[in-house]
Amino acid sequence: MKRMIVCLYFILLSIVQLKAQQVADEQFHYPITDPHHRIGDGPLLLFDEAHNNPVTLRGAYAAFSTLLQADGYRLRSAKEKINLDSLKEAKIFISVNALYDPEKWSLPARSAFTDKEIEFLRQWVFDGGNLFLVTDHMPCGGSVQALAAVFGIHVMNGFALRKDGRPEIFQEIENAFAQ
Repeated sequence: MKRMIVCLYFILLSIVQLKAQQVADEQFHYPITDPHHRIGDGPLLLFDEAHNNPVTLRGAYAAFSTLLQADGYRLRSAKEKINLDSLKEAKIFISVNALYDPEKWSLPARSAFTDKEIEFLRQWVFDGGNLFLVTDHMPCGGSVQALAAVFGIHVMNGFALRKDGRPEIFQEIENAFAQ
C-alpha cells in the first residue's frame, strides 16, 4: 500500500425533536493568507453527490467548498456512480452522509455504495488515492459500513440521546448546551 488516507468523521447528533435540524452557516469564511496551491492549480477533489447525499458543495458544504478553493484545490461534484475513469485524475474522493435511501430509516441499513464501487475505491486508495469519508447518525453510518470495512474501520449505525430525555439546546452566546 503506497499511501492511504482514510478520514472518518463520526458526528453523533441527538435526535429528540423533528424540528431540531442541522443548519449550515453558508456565510462562514476563513481567510487563507498562504494557500497551499495557486488558485485553481491544486489537486482535484471529487465531492460525492451521487449517493443520495443530503449535502452538496452549493448547500450545506458551501463554506467547505470555499475554503478548499481558497487553498488552491480544484473541486468537482461527482454526480455519477463511481468508476475508475472518474477517479483517474482525482487526488481525494470526499463523501458526506451517503445514503442508500433517504426515505427509509428502518433497519437493516443498506450500503449506499455497490460492491463494484467499493472495489473501485479500495483499489484507487491502495494505488495512491485518498478517501475523505464523513458520516453521521443512523442511517448514514449503516450506509457506509461496507465501504469503511474494506479499510479496517468499523462504523456504528446509531445515534445518541440524552439519558434524561430532555432536548439538546445549544446557546450560541455561551457556546454550550443549555442545562
